[in-house]
Amino acid sequence: MIDVLSELKEKSEPKVREFTEKLVPDTKYKILGVRVPFLKTIAKQLACDKQSFYSFIEKPHEFYEEYFVHALTIGFTKTNDEEKLKLVSEFIPYIDNWAICDSFVASLKFFKKLSPEVPLSYIDNPSPYIKRFGIVCLTDYFLDAGFKKDHLYKLQQIKSNHYYVNMAVAWYYSVALIKQYDATISLIESKTLDKFIQNKTISKACDSYRMDDEKKAYLRTLRK
Repeated sequence: MIDVLSELKEKSEPKVREFTEKLVPDTKYKILGVRVPFLKTIAKQLACDKQSFYSFIEKPHEFYEEYFVHALTIGFTKTNDEEKLKLVSEFIPYIDNWAICDSFVASLKFFKKLSPEVPLSYIDNPSPYIKRFGIVCLTDYFLDAGFKKDHLYKLQQIKSNHYYVNMAVAWYYSVALIKQYDATISLIESKTLDKFIQNKTISKACDSYRMDDEKKAYLRTLRK
């Protein structure tokens, strides 16, 4: 059996803890200070040892790094999509910060096989981090073959004062401008988005090397 907490405590570093506390100010979980590559190593070990994994997730967690490992292990574990989606649904209420949210989504490669209705259902949740989870899923997995123009307007309906929700929406639109420019530009031209989201979308799109200079110059004229 893998003793996850003991392994994490052994690898904890004060300087990493200080850095993580500044990087992830939104978490309420206590931080040990463990480097992400080691968290991935532990998660991959757990994914190959189902007994250890299920023993680990059945226990209450205390530390940020435990939740991080829990999230990544779900992504790494080899099981059917139905079981994995069940594990996802059970875990997402515990997400309370952007870092675990986004790393978790990045590990869920199987989402690209699912209907976009799955992440859209998370967007309707009142919890800001479940909402962010759905937005980041749409950004990572449904701006190519699974893209629908309706998604642009679905996100426009989100009204939130939560910084990490609004940042996720802006990031979605910035990637949409890169991958689905013709479908997205009319929304940006309408200037109907919240001022923060409109301007942050343009800023992030203009920061990308995938956007040509002519489009960047035009986008800058659309700031609010």
